[in-house]
Amino acid sequence: QAQAELNHYLSYLSSADKDALSIPFLEGLIAEHPGQLFIRRLLAEAYRKMGRREEAIRELESIGEDLVAAGDKPAAAQVIEAILALDPPEKEGYRQLLRQLRGSER
Repeated sequence: QAQAELNHYLSYLSSADKDALSIPFLEGLIAEHPGQLFIRRLLAEAYRKMGRREEAIRELESIGEDLVAAGDKPAAAQVIEAILALDPPEKEGYRQLLRQLRGSER
């Protein structure tokens, strides 16, 4: 339910043309609840929407590392795909990591 309410609030900010407020709001939530990956994903998406690509990539990398550490390689592969969609530098390294993650899913 918290996730649905958070998505609703972020939609409200977007519809009110106040997307910029979402980043400090989400950063504050993460400070209070650092283990909530769905909040961190929302922050990465907010960074992307605001043109802060490097910060989005950095946040997604951190999420991916946490997912690998937790043994959730399919979800980590999805995060790497999201990074690749941002056209990061050193794309080949991400592609190689994606191949490794997918190879270990089987």
